[in-house]
Amino acid sequence: MKRPNLFYHATKELSQDAFLCYVFSYFNEEYKNSYPKEYEFSKLFIKEIFKRLNINIEPKKLEIKRQHLNIDILLIVNDLIYIVIEDKIHATEGDKQIEKYKEKVSIEYKVNEENIYSLYYKTGDESYRSLENKKSYNNFIYMMREDIISIFENYTGDNIIILDYIENLKSMEEERNNFRNIDLRKEKLSWNEIVGLYNQIDKEFYSLKENGNFPKDSNGEENFFNWGDVHNQGGNFLAYYLYEGLRYEKYHFYPQIEANENYFRLVIKSNPWRKELEEQFDLDKLYKSLEILKKHFGNSIEKPKRFKAKSETMTVGVFNDWLVLDENGHINTKETALNINEKFKILISLKEELKDLI
Repeated sequence: MKRPNLFYHATKELSQDAFLCYVFSYFNEEYKNSYPKEYEFSKLFIKEIFKRLNINIEPKKLEIKRQHLNIDILLIVNDLIYIVIEDKIHATEGDKQIEKYKEKVSIEYKVNEENIYSLYYKTGDESYRSLENKKSYNNFIYMMREDIISIFENYTGDNIIILDYIENLKSMEEERNNFRNIDLRKEKLSWNEIVGLYNQIDKEFYSLKENGNFPKDSNGEENFFNWGDVHNQGGNFLAYYLYEGLRYEKYHFYPQIEANENYFRLVIKSNPWRKELEEQFDLDKLYKSLEILKKHFGNSIEKPKRFKAKSETMTVGVFNDWLVLDENGHINTKETALNINEKFKILISLKEELKDLI
């Protein structure tokens, strides 16, 4: 019989704060002989953080502060280096929280900013774009679940608390990655499997972007890809969308994957320019836009069941050929991303034609 796991129940961020402080506490020399495995791992963990932050000194002394200055965890190393740890599970960082915390540390300890570092530590899931936006921070790194698992796999002891933590993270990773085993001809994805799929599609689009194959818009502006959950009256769903850096004057067209436990589709959305233009809304123009899309995409795009009049975001067309499956009905994420990318390129090429409707 499988024993209970502490972290199946300790699901709050305060629990994870406490766990990290517990692991860091073994850094002290007093534990070197009595708890050698935990001591070694705590040293390794701090050194790994230093390595990723490009801090080139030997950590010898560690002071741990929890919920000090409203910071989840503050590490003071060698009385010289200050590391702000923003610890998250499923939530995301508030508006530049980390930078505000670093400013507090600078004032409280009268220390120069170059000695203050930050770590965004997250065991849940977050889009690539959201993480990339944080790279503007100075002396900053993030660790996501895959990174954290790779570090904790270096632990070789038998501490049940640490082993439970590792097992729980691996279980979360397995839940997300199970989308690879689903025959989409017969089954539907669970919420966590959709998250896992979007994590992987993020990697595919990142690869396209790095290789110069992700398109810019017709004005040469940077496009971006992102995902997140959407709440509406028809039920919540997870949306993965490809966005143009420059919108149309009033309408904005973009492809979006919409998925929950009941449906899984790629659509083209239209985004009338928010509520201030409701009086100028013209449903006929959306029908005309669908005609333009069908002219270029052919039978691969279909009319939605209905247009929702006077909605901030509307579905204009639904694709029927976007998903690429292998012989077992498993999604081929690379080919699916390439397929969506090609459709995005066509949509961008139609910018002037669609703009003429306005």
